[in-house]
Amino acid sequence: MSFSDDSDLTDLSSDEENVPLAPTKKPQTRSKKPIIRPALRAPRTVSYSVESLCKKLCDKSLDLEPEYQRDVVWSDSKQSQLIDSLIHNYYIPPLIFAVSLTPEGEEKRTCIDGKQRLSSIRRFIDGHIMHKDSVTQGKFWYISRSGAGRTRSRTILPMQLKSRFSNTQITCVEYDDLTQDQEREIFRRVQLGVALTPAERLQAITGPLASLIREVQDKLASPEGLEGHVPWGKARGRDFLCVAQIIYLIDGKKAEPSAPKIEAWFTGDNNGRVEFCVHVCVRAFAFKCMRLSGLRVHVRA
Repeated sequence: MSFSDDSDLTDLSSDEENVPLAPTKKPQTRSKKPIIRPALRAPRTVSYSVESLCKKLCDKSLDLEPEYQRDVVWSDSKQSQLIDSLIHNYYIPPLIFAVSLTPEGEEKRTCIDGKQRLSSIRRFIDGHIMHKDSVTQGKFWYISRSGAGRTRSRTILPMQLKSRFSNTQITCVEYDDLTQDQEREIFRRVQLGVALTPAERLQAITGPLASLIREVQDKLASPEGLEGHVPWGKARGRDFLCVAQIIYLIDGKKAEPSAPKIEAWFTGDNNGRVEFCVHVCVRAFAFKCMRLSGLRVHVRA
């Protein structure tokens, strides 16, 4: 056996020496899909008797009047039809409440959806509307008098039927710890199929500009502002629309301040440029209005 420097292995040719190494493949990574998380905590479904809901209204632990809510717009006839549905066990949609804790640790409910139904029930129990029965065509009242002076002779609902009505269970959906913007967003989505006025639709919008409108609205409506001295009224969001139109023009917009234009302005790309100008101009506006009315000026921006 020879131990010479010559090897029995075949030498590599120059062509073989220049063969590039095969590139190493990087492991393929799957693109991450966006994770969709719920915007709100899941609500719970509960039921309360008519009597229990009326007690909550009486002790103010159930609020029917958040800013974004509509006025009571149902006619007496429509309210009476709801009472008939309850008495005859027809389905009515669930009420929607936002539940929060007061500083004293007590639960408070805000009605996001269901104001018309709850107002109808309260008006029936207070004696302001009657129940016209869809089966017998009879007309019945819950109490003999409404407290609004003398009334004609009334046929009172039989005691057994009264008790059954008071114990009727109404389904409610409750959300805990919602922000004001979340409440408004639920209200807006629920009302998509309801005929709101343009002012009511604007009032339900969230965002920096809408919040600024509400802030100015509160200042103008205070005793130190123009309370009782402006003609636009508060029905169905009218005051909110008027303040929004004023601020829209203060912002230098050329187009007519119609509700659709203001809605587009609310949802557009607006930064903080408006705020300082608004406070100065609203102060000047209030000053001029009060001077024209012969009032002393106490407005603070």
